[in-house]
Amino acid sequence: MIFATSPRRLAAGLCLLVCAWFFAATLCAAFRTELGFDPAYHANVAKSFVLGQGWATHYERSFPFNPDVTTGPTLLLPAAAMIAVFGNALWVPAVTAACVHLAIFLLILLRLRGFGLKGTAAAALCVAFTLYAHTWWLSLTADFVVVLLLVLACVLLAEPDPEASPRSRLRRSFVAGVCVGLALLAKALAWFGVVGLALYGLVAFVRGARSGSDGLRAGVLVLGLMAAVLPWKLYEAASLRTLPAEQRAERADYASEFLRTQGSGIAEWETAPSRIALLGSNLKRNASVLARDFEQRYGLPGWTGIVAMAGLLLFTLLLMRQRPDPLRRLLLMLGLIGSVQAAWFLLLSQSWSAKYALAPTLLAIVVLCLASAQRGRLRYLLALGAVVVMLQPSAAARYQASLLRFETTQSAYTRDLASTRDYLQRTPMNVPLAGCGWVFAPWETEYALPGVGHFRDCRRLIREALAFDDAYYLDQHPAAREQIERGQYRDALDHHLRTDAQGTTPFRFRWIAEPSFVLVVNHVFWRISAYRESDRAVLEACLQHPLHQTDYFTVALCSADALRDALPLDRPSAFLPVQDDGGFVRKPAPLPLR
Repeated sequence: MIFATSPRRLAAGLCLLVCAWFFAATLCAAFRTELGFDPAYHANVAKSFVLGQGWATHYERSFPFNPDVTTGPTLLLPAAAMIAVFGNALWVPAVTAACVHLAIFLLILLRLRGFGLKGTAAAALCVAFTLYAHTWWLSLTADFVVVLLLVLACVLLAEPDPEASPRSRLRRSFVAGVCVGLALLAKALAWFGVVGLALYGLVAFVRGARSGSDGLRAGVLVLGLMAAVLPWKLYEAASLRTLPAEQRAERADYASEFLRTQGSGIAEWETAPSRIALLGSNLKRNASVLARDFEQRYGLPGWTGIVAMAGLLLFTLLLMRQRPDPLRRLLLMLGLIGSVQAAWFLLLSQSWSAKYALAPTLLAIVVLCLASAQRGRLRYLLALGAVVVMLQPSAAARYQASLLRFETTQSAYTRDLASTRDYLQRTPMNVPLAGCGWVFAPWETEYALPGVGHFRDCRRLIREALAFDDAYYLDQHPAAREQIERGQYRDALDHHLRTDAQGTTPFRFRWIAEPSFVLVVNHVFWRISAYRESDRAVLEACLQHPLHQTDYFTVALCSADALRDALPLDRPSAFLPVQDDGGFVRKPAPLPLR
């Protein structure tokens, strides 16, 4: 009969259908994905590089190799190439991310054939990634590309070699090292992969599952890693050497501060009175963060993420006790990498976001799919289930639509961004364009405009128009006068302001200039950001005088009169020049959960 077919052919056809749908749907979604937040910030670095302005951000001032830029050249150099060809079109960042992610994923699927898994695992992985990581395929941030590169490296290292050729194994080890190096260049989170692979080597050594060539393969792996990392690090070092010594020192200090305070848990670990108590409170806190993220973002029960991580840890322990074969070696590598990052996320991480649980959760999904795909008829159930799930709307897409209130095609936001860009290009401004702080900087508008360095920071503009009211302070605090008479005038004022943590020492600032600027506001981020209270006074005052307004963006005039009425000058705020925080705008540390 014409419709008669074997279960194997049916499964193969279903798998092909799922994979084709997945690749096509991801690329189509990329073309209509909005640009904002971190992807827009990173896209500006790629645009700067194409325009010959260096690997730098240009908000308030040019800042080469800004530590805030946590996505590296692995993803941003392809974005720069796309911008060089297509210009700074609004769809370029998402399409670049989709193409890079899909290309690496395709390599993973092709190499998995060597394990005898073929199409079933491919279909299962496509659907599993779609459900949990739908938005990550389209995001110009490096979290997801790190996961894919580490998976590809593990596949290359564990792949069986039918020819048993030493040269072939060494070649795969070198390419695997390049993958790990590219992951390290993409984001520092890839160091968890390095630790996981080192643990795998230790496990293999302890249980004696090694051969005389393993040391050579490890050396070739490191050689591949260095081949990927060293050229870029040499370029970075050469670029930084051109900076004045003061700026290099400032950048180095900020890089250290950024590493310690941006969710790593290092600062909290260093200052904790009881580190055991800190681990317990972190576990409770981060488990609740993960549960909330699964419920709100993916529409899944909150316990799903915890079960995935616990299952990954237990399965990894079981694999360590079993006799290794190629597939088990692969699963053990992935399990160790995911377990290391899961332990860090649950016990040490201080971020308010569950995005740092992305890697262990995805690796748990990969391990589950690969382990199930070789289990007899379960392969066919996986393929059939993949088609059923494929026909349902993605939980992640529903989350995105409900949060940002975009149209079905997500075109309203992009249309408003283009309208705002066009208005700014055709309207001459005799005052600076500005954002407010790092959080409310208009990264997407900066990317959309030609050139670089269009925006200043509203906080800096206001601080430049203020001076400390010395006479008022001395009237309220006579003890400082004695220090001033000894020639310690500024030291006395700075000392009292720094040590007065409760704000009980009376002080006041005064206007010495008439600040005025044009503020560009993205209402989406303003609505959802936990940082909005620090800038609310200025934002609300300026929004009373719109020059150009759409559903998602407003261009508003911030006049001196509006700022005078909105800003109290006798209490601490982000707009008062109490302490100098350097010549560039710093990203604030994560806020504590409420």
